Order: sequence, then structure tokens, then C-alpha cells
Amino acid sequence: MRSDQMPIGVPQSMSNEYVDIKIVRTSDNEVDLEYRSLTNFDLLLKAALKVDGSSSELVFFDRTFWTVSVDGRPATEADIDDLLTKTGLGFAAIPAERQLRITTR
Repeated sequence: MRSDQMPIGVPQSMSNEYVDIKIVRTSDNEVDLEYRSLTNFDLLLKAALKVDGSSSELVFFDRTFWTVSVDGRPATEADIDDLLTKTGLGFAAIPAERQLRITTR
């Protein structure tokens, strides 16, 4: 189901062999996304996304789980600190590889 078709406030969940993923449409324009560990249910990633796909904001990501790249290069500590203060990010989370690939557009 596309996020613009999801009912507001009704969580959608899915799992694969690596993570549990929960998506909740919180308003007409926004969706919250969470990735959690299957082994201990620790939060691995939380993001706020625009329904139209125009931007996203990383609210939290587990720095010990993910290997982070920014715009195609390995992220520095300064990059990582800066990411949680920015909006308008694009990202791809690849749990099987523990990769978090971020684009700052």
C-alpha cells in the first residue's frame, strides 16, 4: 500500500529476516517510519517522511548498527552529528548490509 493510501493513525507492520518495520501515517502529509531489531526489538532507525516523497527527516539511527554514507562517501562523525538536524534528506536503509545511504540533495 502506498503511504498516500494509508489511513491516518493505523500502523502497518512488516518484517524480513533482519528487521521489523512499522509505518504510521500521522497526518495527511506525514508518515513515521521505524526499523527495529528482530533479536531485541531495539530501535535502529526512526524517520519522518512526507507522503508525497518530497523529503524526509532522520529522527534517530543507531550508530553502532548502521554504516553510514552521505552523498556516496563514508560519513564522518561531523556528518553524522549534522544529519539529525537536517530535513529534506533522501535515504536508503539496507538492513541486510547494515548500510544507511543518505543523500542531502
